[in-house]
Amino acid sequence: MRLKFYGFLLLALGLTTQTVSAIPKLPVPLKNLEIAGQVLQDGKPVANAMVNAYFYNCDNALQTSTTSNANGYYRLIIPSYPRVIYASCPEPCSPQPMPPEAVLELKKLKLAIPPNGINGYYSVPIFLSTHSLTNPTTTLCQQALKGGLETPLKNRFNLKLDGVPATASIPSTQAPIPPKPPVKPSEQQKCQAQGGQWEFISRGVKGCNLSYKDAGRTCTDGKQCSSGVCLAKERNPRASEGQCAASTFAIINGCLGEIKRGHWHSRACP
Repeated sequence: MRLKFYGFLLLALGLTTQTVSAIPKLPVPLKNLEIAGQVLQDGKPVANAMVNAYFYNCDNALQTSTTSNANGYYRLIIPSYPRVIYASCPEPCSPQPMPPEAVLELKKLKLAIPPNGINGYYSVPIFLSTHSLTNPTTTLCQQALKGGLETPLKNRFNLKLDGVPATASIPSTQAPIPPKPPVKPSEQQKCQAQGGQWEFISRGVKGCNLSYKDAGRTCTDGKQCSSGVCLAKERNPRASEGQCAASTFAIINGCLGEIKRGHWHSRACP
């Protein structure tokens, strides 16, 4: 009896270890990541140049900034750098059932979207933008680090302003000043204009979470729902009816199945 008991115990521990190791935890972020270098223009140092750091691209939130010294040298310290993120979405990712808001968000993070779906870790690249204080109208954005688990704590990267005029050009008083182009609303602003909430719609991914008025209504096909998705109430291959999806979050994370033309279809869990 004792041998059987210990045998079952070892088997249970083995299964638990496999389950835990299947999706490893995200690594601890690097503290005080350093990027240092020199701002150059045609091989000459540029003093008092503004240097900003961003994750993924220069349109995202500013992480930290500094100004180059008299010899063009700068030094940036990012307090916390995640190195990698975990992104996932139901299979298949294209073209359905992944909503366009989630696709746009993943593209914004510069993550490739393979046809069989996403489920893994992705590096967090770091971009630096710079411009001379004497010519703030022209800003250059350059990728400084590819990111990933092998990112060192201290890094060096030189920023180049080659081809950028040292000072901003002064328009002629006789020439008319063209009007500024209208500011394009961000994806978050578009989402809020539609009545959606900008929040996490999947693990590690933010997007537009829209709510649908016909949520929970009995359906036999997605064409009967404003969301375009008829979710199954239970994982039952014989089910012929479901209910209209309540939100974008429910569409992405619902894994009980989907009803199409009165037949149950399986869905992968994110």
